[in-house]
Amino acid sequence: MVKADTLPPIDAVERLMLAVGFRAIVSRAVERITKGKLNEVQDIGKRVAALANDLVNGALGPSSSPEMNYRATLKDLARGWDQQQLEATVEQFPPEYRSDGHALVLKANKVIQAMLSQYPVVNYVTVTGSANLIPDDVRIFKFVTVLEVIDDPLSVFSLMAEGALLQNQTKAVRLVYPTLSQAIDAAILEATIHAKADKKSFELNPRTEIGVKAWFGHGPVPVDTLRGTQAAVARTNARKAAQPQAPQPGINQADLTSPEKDEARP
Repeated sequence: MVKADTLPPIDAVERLMLAVGFRAIVSRAVERITKGKLNEVQDIGKRVAALANDLVNGALGPSSSPEMNYRATLKDLARGWDQQQLEATVEQFPPEYRSDGHALVLKANKVIQAMLSQYPVVNYVTVTGSANLIPDDVRIFKFVTVLEVIDDPLSVFSLMAEGALLQNQTKAVRLVYPTLSQAIDAAILEATIHAKADKKSFELNPRTEIGVKAWFGHGPVPVDTLRGTQAAVARTNARKAAQPQAPQPGINQADLTSPEKDEARP
């Protein structure tokens, strides 16, 4: 089983993006992010480890993320991002989070500019100036699939389980959340190796296999690596079985197997 302390560390600004959420970053309102929510993402490694274990063992259900109002988010972006809104949100953070919060503003600006350059809104020029319009259905679909995983990057686990993860979604998460992506990589690899070592015939669910390949761009663990791991585990188990069990310190081994005798009382 994968444990959080074996995973690579996740950057503090990426954790803040998870806490705030992309919808709140681009909204026109000043959002209030509670200290509890900010503290919650400090243990994001535990969630990554648990999701990886469930994914590999076929125990992962559909995503429980709340449905996103993509149309509203697209309209917010079409009107142009209001950086001051996010700065005002950050100013409400507890003091210990404000430094990373200011770094979040810079990161959010880069992410939004990159998204708009890749999936541009339609620009309509009039005699009085230009206006951004909601894009056509094809562009909306492309934008929304990326928006979904940027807002909730951990949803890639459910998408992998369903075999529904797209290459543009993988690319987006790896670009916006590089250290989180490294933790996801390590968690899936470790969970797969453990599962294969425990059971030689282990195979990922076919749909999950498709999803995992979409995440990695190939199979998660080379066959030679799995075989080597299995052989190492088998050798370790054989050595343990061959070793005699040493008596526990401070306990006479004969006392554990011989009948109990009454002691003479004064």
